[in-house]
Amino acid sequence: MALALAAVLVIRRPKGPFGPGVDQDRAGRRALVSGLLLGMSVAVKTWSVVMVPGLLRESARRHWPLILGGLAGPPLALLAAVPVFSNGGFLATVRVVASYRSIAGDWGWTGVLHLLGHSGRGYAGPDVDRWQHLGTIVTLTACVLVVALFHRADGPDLALAPLLAVLAVTAGFGVQYLLWPVALLLARGGWNTWCYLWPAAAYAAYDYLRLIPLGASPHHDLVLQSALSITVCVGAVVALPWSGRRGRPATPAAPPGLTILDTSGHQLPGRSGASLTGLPKVVSTRSSESAH
Repeated sequence: MALALAAVLVIRRPKGPFGPGVDQDRAGRRALVSGLLLGMSVAVKTWSVVMVPGLLRESARRHWPLILGGLAGPPLALLAAVPVFSNGGFLATVRVVASYRSIAGDWGWTGVLHLLGHSGRGYAGPDVDRWQHLGTIVTLTACVLVVALFHRADGPDLALAPLLAVLAVTAGFGVQYLLWPVALLLARGGWNTWCYLWPAAAYAAYDYLRLIPLGASPHHDLVLQSALSITVCVGAVVALPWSGRRGRPATPAAPPGLTILDTSGHQLPGRSGASLTGLPKVVSTRSSESAH
């Protein structure tokens, strides 16, 4: 998770007012480093790939190949190293990674189905496989829908939305998943953040302090677990960055005749009448007409 968050922070770093050429070079380097960081995160745990739209949203399209190339590098290097350092083959490793599943029957809609006797509990099995397959389809569909719905949002919001969508609809679940969106939610703030954080904290406390020590859980504990999970799922939907769905308001342009100077008093190239974002410390508003 730390690697994925670092990728968002690197690509989100403000651009400095040092001229378009320097800024483009730095933006390209940030895009590559951000892609590499997210690629290392994906190599450790594949779920963080859902944050890719957030990185792309923060970068110019000409830098997308750098992000995607950096993203692909670490997982491919890891897969290529498997035959060298272990007895597993490349294709066999790919199949294992692609078929990874979490436990179904404990969370959300599969938890309810398990209580009703329509679903098993576990990673695989006769009463689990079909729900796992359906869960994969539902999860992918939900990610596509939220990316389409929030496509105008800024990068952090567009990285956050798929994480919350996965938690809301996934068939398989591990308690550690609850931590995925926490940092981005706290950074974003807002009342709806707590609609997720409080139920998620209650679910984690109940699972770690009650269910795990028990081992075999009584039926009434499973009912409460399922009810808490549904509450968290609803909280995840409420916590989606709805207020940022249309993106941030455009930065107002500088009035005509505005001249921006650097700290040495020289006019920056191409900065007359530019946006006010990221201005240097010294700004002159004296137009050429008023100087005469």
